[in-house]
Amino acid sequence: MLEKIKRSLGIVGDEKDGMLEDIIDDATALYLSIKYPYTDYPKTDDGEPLLDFIENNWIARATVEMYSKRGAEGQSGHTENTVGRTWSTGTISQSLIAEISSTSGIF
Repeated sequence: MLEKIKRSLGIVGDEKDGMLEDIIDDATALYLSIKYPYTDYPKTDDGEPLLDFIENNWIARATVEMYSKRGAEGQSGHTENTVGRTWSTGTISQSLIAEISSTSGIF
């Protein structure tokens, strides 16, 4: 996943790998907290999250979005030379969050 993200961002070399891995961890935690709000998520024998291709793809896209917002976190508007940026509140966009269907637990 790290190499795919680096290609998406045009990053060459391993200088930013640690930061990207931290953002991947944040995106994974966010995904799991939305997908499994009331239940424990599936895990491998090692205790790592058991994620399929689509879930990993979502995490990669969220990581790219989170990385792209670094330095302007929480920006709610910006216009410069007729180019404007307005981001959703929160860590990632609502459109990306809307792609996740939550599971429900039994009480």
